[in-house]
Amino acid sequence: MKKRFPVIFSLISLLIASVCCAVSVYAWFVANDRAGSMSFQIARINSEVYFYTAKDSNFNGVPDLISADYAPAESEEEKHDLYYTENRYFDFVKKTEAKAETEGQTFDEVSMPDFLADVVPSKIFTAKLSLVNKGDTTNDVTIRFNGKTFSEAEETAAKIYSTFAVRAVKMVNEGEATENASYEAGEWLYFCDYASKNGSEWAFSTLAAETKAKLRGLDAQNAEGNTKILNVCDYWLQFRMVPYGTLLEKESFTALGIAEEDYQAMQGTENAVSFALSVLFEVDV
Repeated sequence: MKKRFPVIFSLISLLIASVCCAVSVYAWFVANDRAGSMSFQIARINSEVYFYTAKDSNFNGVPDLISADYAPAESEEEKHDLYYTENRYFDFVKKTEAKAETEGQTFDEVSMPDFLADVVPSKIFTAKLSLVNKGDTTNDVTIRFNGKTFSEAEETAAKIYSTFAVRAVKMVNEGEATENASYEAGEWLYFCDYASKNGSEWAFSTLAAETKAKLRGLDAQNAEGNTKILNVCDYWLQFRMVPYGTLLEKESFTALGIAEEDYQAMQGTENAVSFALSVLFEVDV
C-alpha cells in the first residue's frame, strides 16, 4: 500500500497585495483537506518544500537572469542542497516540512505578495517549488490542484478560475551541481477542461500538473560513489489567463457560457480567485 503525505496550501488571490495561505500537513490517505487528525504509524516520509516567486520583468515565463548587482536576498531558512546552479531570479517565500512521525495536523501560513496582479492574457506568472526528500526511500510526488466548488454568489470568481491554464516545468541536470539546469516543460492544462455546472453551482475536479514523479531519498543520495544531489527536485509552476479566442476553441469552455464582455471585464480587476495546491508524497509500505 501507499503511505500518502500531502502538503496543502493556497496560491495567491488575484490582485491581493498580501495573501495568507493556509498550509496543512498530515499523513495517510485523506479524501479532502478537512479531514481530522491521523495517527502516523510508519515514519517513512520526511520531506521539505521551499516556495519561491519569480521576478519576471517581461512576464514571458522566463524569469530574469541574476547578476552581481541584481539578485534576490539570501535567507538562512532557504538553504538546502541544490542539484544545479540557479541563474534565474526567485524570491524565497517559505519553507514547510512534512514528517510522518508526528501526530495530528499542523498549520502554517504562506504569503505570496502580488503574485497574480494586473492579470491580462499576455502575462505568465511563475512560482517555484523546491522539493527535498530527507527520508530513506524514493517518494512518488504528485503536484495537483484540489477540486473546488463555487456557489452562485461566487460566479465571478468561478469564471476567472475557468480562464486560467497552468503547467509544470521540471528542472533537469544530469551533470554536476555547478552546471545550469535544462527545462522539461509540461503541457498547458486548462482549468475549464475540469469544470462543470449544475444549476448555479460551478465545480472543478482535481487537476494534476505532475503525477507520481520519482524523488529519490537518502539511500540513493548516500550510496557509495555517488557525487550528485539526487534527493532534490525543482519545479516551476506557471499560470496564465488564456486568450478568449483560444478558449472558444474548447468545447469545455463554450459549455460554460462565458461571454466575451464578461471575459474582458475580468482583466485587471480586483476580482479575487485562489488556487488550492497540494504536493503529495507517497511511499510503498
